[in-house]
Amino acid sequence: METNNKIIEKDGKKYKLNLIIERTATDIHHILGLKYKNEYNVNIPQNKKRIPRRFHVNYNNFVEDKQNPRDAFKILYELTKEILSE
Repeated sequence: METNNKIIEKDGKKYKLNLIIERTATDIHHILGLKYKNEYNVNIPQNKKRIPRRFHVNYNNFVEDKQNPRDAFKILYELTKEILSE
């Protein structure tokens, strides 16, 4: 039973329930997200990669709606730009 993004409230505080994912479970990750299917052919084999489901869920939670490589790198850059050499 998958319970992605369920929120419960206890003592006036909201808590997000995380899905328990089997350690060996894998998913197909689209490098260019499916939301770009009208602009690009996202179903070509070069755009798909099999990765651990735990990593996939965490990655998607981290980048949220920035589902393309350029925007994902921008998030990482903004997070670390103070320590990167110029």
